[in-house]
Amino acid sequence: MRGRLVDAWKYSWLELWEPLEQVSDFSEDIYTALFLELEKALEKRLKTAPDEDKEAHSSYFETSTDPVKARDFVKELDGLKLAGDPALVVFYKNAYDALGEYSEELAEEFVQLLNEFISCHNLRYKLQYPPFKLQPHLPGVFAALFAEILEAAAKEDHLSSLMKDFEHSFSALSRSHSETDMKTCISKACMLVEGLGIAHPASKGSTLGKIYGSVSWLPHPALQKAMEQIYGFCSDYPGIRHAGKVEGKLRELELKDSIIVPLMLLTAAGYFLTLQNVVEVIGVNPEDF
Repeated sequence: MRGRLVDAWKYSWLELWEPLEQVSDFSEDIYTALFLELEKALEKRLKTAPDEDKEAHSSYFETSTDPVKARDFVKELDGLKLAGDPALVVFYKNAYDALGEYSEELAEEFVQLLNEFISCHNLRYKLQYPPFKLQPHLPGVFAALFAEILEAAAKEDHLSSLMKDFEHSFSALSRSHSETDMKTCISKACMLVEGLGIAHPASKGSTLGKIYGSVSWLPHPALQKAMEQIYGFCSDYPGIRHAGKVEGKLRELELKDSIIVPLMLLTAAGYFLTLQNVVEVIGVNPEDF
């Protein structure tokens, strides 16, 4: 599961906002405050729409002063219109602050509902309280990194094919546990990461060794060498990418090798992601906004 806030937004009305209405201190006027914060999380904002988009401007000002329209906006908003998880992290923090201005009971109920919401949908976040702080948890960050790699691969037919090959090889390995499938799994992971590297505009060459030697995003030569040596293992170990030399083999492959090596390769592929990808993975600090 990707575990993104934006993907779970479609469940938020029934599991967050409607239950919140049952709190004794709740007032429908609260929806105007929520609307003002939620509008900031839109990919195409209404308030700052181009001057010629008079309908968007009009909608913003009408909704911001009408609790009924504001409630409908929160209820009916399509998660695809949201700018992404970082924007929603900021929204939830601002929503908590806005609710707290009405009553402490309302804010505390919101925290409880949001915590249950995160747990129920296996989202990649943890809610710390008090003070209110929503941030990705460590397993979620790694899952998010792989999700971003999946999304990057899906944008191009060739990369999508490489991803399917890797997933197929991993599925075969999970059934057989054979050394042949271990080698195939590592090989397919290497090819996928190589394809992602070749697609990056700053890279040169057609192998991971050359790609890692041609880019400037690695912060230290030792890290570049580490990446090249992982690729060297895939190339030199007999039967993974090439025939190799048996003299260089220290032992037979074990099942853990077919998990750890692809994991190292895919983690290293994070260097091929854009800054926006990284922000989606690690999240943002709402206090910076």
